[in-house]
Amino acid sequence: MDRKHLIALAVILALLIAGVYFRDLLGKNDTAVTDGVSSRVMASFDAGRASLIAIGKGSGAASVELFRENGAWKVKKLWNAKADPAKVGALLAALPALRGDLRGSDKALFRDFAITDDEAFFIKVADDAGAPLFDLRVGNRSAGPGSYFMREGGEADVFFTDTPFDRLLGLFTALEEAMPANEFWADLSLLSVDPDKVTRITVGRVKNDVTTLMASVSRSAAGSSDWKLSGPKESLPADPGKILGFIATMNSIRAQKVENPRNRSLGLENPVWKLTVTQDGKETALLAGPKDAKDYVYFLKRADSPEVYRLNGYYFEDLNVTNDKFVKGPAEEKENAAS
Repeated sequence: MDRKHLIALAVILALLIAGVYFRDLLGKNDTAVTDGVSSRVMASFDAGRASLIAIGKGSGAASVELFRENGAWKVKKLWNAKADPAKVGALLAALPALRGDLRGSDKALFRDFAITDDEAFFIKVADDAGAPLFDLRVGNRSAGPGSYFMREGGEADVFFTDTPFDRLLGLFTALEEAMPANEFWADLSLLSVDPDKVTRITVGRVKNDVTTLMASVSRSAAGSSDWKLSGPKESLPADPGKILGFIATMNSIRAQKVENPRNRSLGLENPVWKLTVTQDGKETALLAGPKDAKDYVYFLKRADSPEVYRLNGYYFEDLNVTNDKFVKGPAEEKENAAS
């Protein structure tokens, strides 16, 4: 081969290398190459515009419908109960950033990935006008431990991903058997208050709309430690540490599930117990009906919200306190006096 041919071949090779480089450079925001397999970010969207989320399996109607109303997410098929903001937030953070490794681009292979429209889980996101923002299919056959197949609705490309869809969607059984459940999305917290801003807590029994105090503690201003008892044993000193511990307990307790708020047999038409918390000058009241002795549960609701919760009796007893819960003990008094 003469020198002219060698130079020509070298120029062609250089052009090919440059072409590959610029192709990868132009596409680097969408595609990277790892071990010879295309790794791509799925179509993204502005999660801040999301107002509707439909989750289901197969070609039927959605099992779960979440909607945003006045800034709060709710579960449509669970009496419009409040949705857990952490779970909705996790899903909306994950979807716009999905990345996967390409495994196939032929619709004829969908059955192999268990990702046909008749088999796959679907997640559809829309804005407040119902306009689609995102449409995802997740195969109902595991791609390996903690791994899944996914594709965009209407697209042929199938990707492998380690995005934890089981945790994001609340799928706790084998994918072939699992169904998205509304209960997973419910916000089961009874109260959520800021310990530094709470200025008063009361607990009392209610009869004929009259509340008899069992416990009452208050302080002069948010953030101060001058807690005082009112009502029973009000002459005794209050323990700020115990009061803050009780606030932590209130924030941590979770109900077993949400109940039908129109069920009048739960006893909330005439509540027998009331807990109030004052924060930023606003009072929040938690009401309870009579004990269900058979199952040892109580049914509770907040006075400012329609949700009704089923609570295990043992957790209810953690809330059903008297001023004894907040009294400073003799040993603590002596320690404070010595210091």
